[in-house]
Amino acid sequence: MLKLIGRTKKELRDLILMIKNMSKTQELPNLLTIRQAAKVINVHVETLRRWDKSGKFKAIIVNERGDRRYDPKDIEAILKNKKK
Repeated sequence: MLKLIGRTKKELRDLILMIKNMSKTQELPNLLTIRQAAKVINVHVETLRRWDKSGKFKAIIVNERGDRRYDPKDIEAILKNKKK
């Protein structure tokens, strides 16, 4: 479960803006590392790995080593759904 409980509406708006700004400042591809995504969603990186394995929140594998990246739009959707 995402740790959004206890956050104010302003904090949630700021997180969404941060995601949008990250995607504007990065060059293609506009993807976040697992650490960046975990920080924005406020979960541990191992949680994201478990979600990926279970299919709850799929990552994009970017190389042979298996590094995960996350689309800011997917993260924004999770934050919006949990905010309701």
